[in-house]
Amino acid sequence: MLIRRKHTYLRMATAALSLAACFTATSLSTAYALDEHNVFTDVPRTHWAWINGTLPWAAQAHILETQKETVLQPAQIITEQEFLGMMMRLYPNTKNEIGSGTTEDIYRLARQYNLPVATDKPEQRTAELTRLQVAHLLAAAGGKHYDDAGAIAYMYEHGITKGADGESTIAGYGGDKKVSRVEAIQFLKMAHDKGIASIMHTMPAIAVSNPSTSRFISSSQEVVTANLQKAQTAAYTRYTQIQDRSTFAYWTRQLYETARKMGISADGTLRLPLPAISGNKTLIYHVAADRWYYGEIKGEEPNIPKHLDFPKHEDWSVLLIVKEGDRIVGDMYYDTASESIEINNVIIQKHVKK
Repeated sequence: MLIRRKHTYLRMATAALSLAACFTATSLSTAYALDEHNVFTDVPRTHWAWINGTLPWAAQAHILETQKETVLQPAQIITEQEFLGMMMRLYPNTKNEIGSGTTEDIYRLARQYNLPVATDKPEQRTAELTRLQVAHLLAAAGGKHYDDAGAIAYMYEHGITKGADGESTIAGYGGDKKVSRVEAIQFLKMAHDKGIASIMHTMPAIAVSNPSTSRFISSSQEVVTANLQKAQTAAYTRYTQIQDRSTFAYWTRQLYETARKMGISADGTLRLPLPAISGNKTLIYHVAADRWYYGEIKGEEPNIPKHLDFPKHEDWSVLLIVKEGDRIVGDMYYDTASESIEINNVIIQKHVKK
């Protein structure tokens, strides 16, 4: 049986109903007939947002302030305050709690639901909103407290966007890009259509990792290099007993190259190359397939093998740990199910077939 979950030590790769928000004419303070000429009059009816139904939906959902719904200014960059107001008017529970919809009403609710916005910094409320902030806000409203990559992955896994460059990758999301008013409405419409805007949840105080992040890691060399740096820093931060950063830099690179060289033959056997060790270094390996393989190789042993071979199997999970004395200086994880290389708990490269 293939073991795909990471053990605490091993770290091996470890029907809620969605109710779409429903807006009817009776629930709106003002009902709009979509052929009226006083709705978003500054946007030509040939604009993509009319054609794909975004603006008709916005008019019916009534997510903009009433006095501003005759014009949209679609290309204008939206502010945090404006986007937050749209969100509060979209989610049914906050729509019922927004009161008169003043700025203070909006940020009172943001504070109540622990949303990641400038509740205590009024000067930042009119700052231009970025795509990354949108990801964090929608994830938070879904009851998730993720880091940047996790929030972006949330957008992809729920089908809200495909990324600024059309590719569903963390790097391709374009988190620093500003969001126009019409793009903001499109994000909210997709959240509504995908069924994640049926209720606003409170964002937890403690951040967790999004398990879907690894599905959207780019494998470009630029990203790999950046991830290797993160892995080096992660090891240095975790194992502070060793002050020499070069030790972690060396083993981060060695373990990555080991993972890249690892191969599965046509008949399904696995060859695990071993990095060179000597002295007080120790290699610890765990290999999971139909059974669990485990062993230690010490640098002081004679005739240290250059590789290990394991019997044929369909899927593999491999963990390789390097110790210097009694201290871990790096670890590498790879499994054929996720096709991802992970060093020091940092995903380095995705879709690396063996």
